[in-house]
Amino acid sequence: MKTGDGDFDPTKGSYGNTLVKLQMDLANGELKVVDYFSPKIHHSGEYWDMKLDFGSSGCILPWPGTEILICGSKETKVFVIDQNNLGKLNMTEDNTLQHFVGTNGHLHGPMVFWTAADGQSFMYIWSEQDSLRQYKFNRVGNKGYFDTTPFALGSTILPMEVMPGGSLAISCNDEKTLDSGIVWAIHAIDSEGSPRPGILRAYSAKNIGQELWTSSTF
Repeated sequence: MKTGDGDFDPTKGSYGNTLVKLQMDLANGELKVVDYFSPKIHHSGEYWDMKLDFGSSGCILPWPGTEILICGSKETKVFVIDQNNLGKLNMTEDNTLQHFVGTNGHLHGPMVFWTAADGQSFMYIWSEQDSLRQYKFNRVGNKGYFDTTPFALGSTILPMEVMPGGSLAISCNDEKTLDSGIVWAIHAIDSEGSPRPGILRAYSAKNIGQELWTSSTF
């Protein structure tokens, strides 16, 4: 699981801004941290200047039996992490299988991942100050890597004041074809703060450049 702002000192059991792997200690009835990953930016002055807490969004397991985790954060980076070796803290270079700038703004909401029956795999992500993005994932055994150039982009760009970006879900009526997948996205219309109306959108999972429906037309 991921944590948010807080102290970081593994020798004292403090794991702020960290992905931690927990294991049940049956003898003592306690959860123990057996591995962790903390991005290097969270241990620099740049983090404190920009408040880039790591726990702003969760991680996804892209398919059953996978050996990787895919995580995002306010840093704008996407991390592909080995479940068997999370990487701990490396102040020279983040010790992950892959990391790249995947958004234009802070990521607060969930990413979604889909593998269609024809084997094509994609991740979808929508941060503030950005449009919905679709990245192709190249599976290699139980691991793999992303093409770091977006496969497709949505046409709606959210301004900075529209937080928390787009919240996503994915559905599919027919597992035999990529054409039946739908990426659902909901986002606010204007500024953060008090409750505001929102817009629900539906995109083709095959290519999010094709918007299928939006509640703004009603």
